[in-house]
Amino acid sequence: MISNAFIDEQRYAKAFANDKVNLSSWGKSKIKEKLHTKKISPFNISAALNQIDSELYQARLRDLIKVKSKTIKAKNKFDKKAKLLRFLNSRGFTFHEYAAFIKELNF
Repeated sequence: MISNAFIDEQRYAKAFANDKVNLSSWGKSKIKEKLHTKKISPFNISAALNQIDSELYQARLRDLIKVKSKTIKAKNKFDKKAKLLRFLNSRGFTFHEYAAFIKELNF
């Protein structure tokens, strides 16, 4: 199975990253952390993260922000923004990835 690449660390890492972006809307930081805990090599982790389609990644992030911002209940705008930022961080997105989208929504 190994000779036919059915069992391949790089193939697994790429499939894992692709599935987590598309199905779970995870950010690259969380994907990197989970692959590291599965003892995937740093080379294969970076290869998997680099193969993620940036347009799809940005679209997933934008949709996630729009949906979550509608469901957050808070006393004021500051609390709502703080809850949204904590949520995005827990999903593995970094500030520089979502800063522009937050500005778009006028938080």
